Amino acid sequence: MTLTSDSPASVVSSRALSLALGQGGGGGASALAYTISGSKITITTDGTHDFGIKPVSVKPRHVWIASWGEAPSNLGVNTLWGNGLTTVDNGALTTAKVGPGQTQSLLFDHSSSSGAALAPVTHGAQRKKLVHRRRCEDFDVVTATAIRTRIDMPLIGGALPSPGDVVTGQTSGATGVVQSADPGTGGKGAIFYAASGGSVNDPEPTIFQYGEVMQWEGGSATNGEGSEEYQTGTFFTFNNKTIRFYPLDRSPQYCNIYCGDGKPGYTPSRPQVVVESGAGDTGGISNPTYSQLDFSYEWNTELFMLTESSAPDAIDGSMFWQKNAVVIADGTVNFATRTASLPEPKETVYQSQVSNGAQAGSDVYYDYLYVDDSHYFAMLRDSASGRFILLPPSKWSSTNIETEDLRAFLPTWTHIDIYRDGVLEGSVAR
Repeated sequence: MTLTSDSPASVVSSRALSLALGQGGGGGASALAYTISGSKITITTDGTHDFGIKPVSVKPRHVWIASWGEAPSNLGVNTLWGNGLTTVDNGALTTAKVGPGQTQSLLFDHSSSSGAALAPVTHGAQRKKLVHRRRCEDFDVVTATAIRTRIDMPLIGGALPSPGDVVTGQTSGATGVVQSADPGTGGKGAIFYAASGGSVNDPEPTIFQYGEVMQWEGGSATNGEGSEEYQTGTFFTFNNKTIRFYPLDRSPQYCNIYCGDGKPGYTPSRPQVVVESGAGDTGGISNPTYSQLDFSYEWNTELFMLTESSAPDAIDGSMFWQKNAVVIADGTVNFATRTASLPEPKETVYQSQVSNGAQAGSDVYYDYLYVDDSHYFAMLRDSASGRFILLPPSKWSSTNIETEDLRAFLPTWTHIDIYRDGVLEGSVAR
């Protein structure tokens, strides 16, 4: 499939993008003005700035607002989720935790499924993919870490353990309190352990050993966590693929791109941008000091801007990733997002997914999602906190933009910013 683009990708434009999104500059505010009427904000320029002509569609591809229900909003082009439904696949609406300007949010517990939160969104084959969202990670990567032992099936005897049972390693002496257990497939079952109780949670843990007999009231099994070459014995993981871009057809082979920010020390290390089953293992990361722990238990705004390779094996793709004012990947690393053998563009985006399990109560809340096939956008910004909200446009010309009024989502906003192909074109102060 032929890809089109807002403009050619380059390291120079990516760096300009990084600086624009990472700083709180004005960009010639005197040449811009805004007015508010009813539910609309109109931004105009005296001709000093050129907003350009927004590619593909004036409306963003997909807008979802939690307070309006599970269906996508008509502020976007999509009227259905990528699965063709009006409801989400994973999660449920709740009033337990609500962000500014909202009356409810959507809650998903990562321990309940290894699937992605919300539902997939189709954003098309354009080179430029943009995802903005607001979410609260009501956990941290330490307390949410899954503790697992795979076991050989069939069991030595008895039945699988039940939640609350204590498993004891007959060689290691290790103990763990069962959170859940399942028979699995391919001759391997799994036992997951709670985040408290047992030697696996000690400050200097005693862990189960590969190949040892593990016993509990009512049964026993052989530890099959790892292999003869890699005798892991006990697996600690919080493998958080915080966003994932897929082709429409995921069979029989496909390439996907994801951003990961799971537990530090997990192999491969986090955070990073990964091109999986593609031209390489990584698209690079520019801020290795970033930690999800710095953003736990609060509402955060995130922006992802993927630029796909212009052709198979072309090293001109990039990823920009920002959380509040923190730039995690700055878009300056160019890499191939697809290959001659796996040439399909990524036309679908999935939200956060934790592979290999998580502790019970690893809750994530979402209340706003904005997806587009262009890097043109307008946004409200709080210059002090770095938080931002993208404003869905209904009109866009080189001199005039009309957007939905979402000021209640960011009551402390200080600026309205206009981005043309991901680069700051102008800003007007409140």
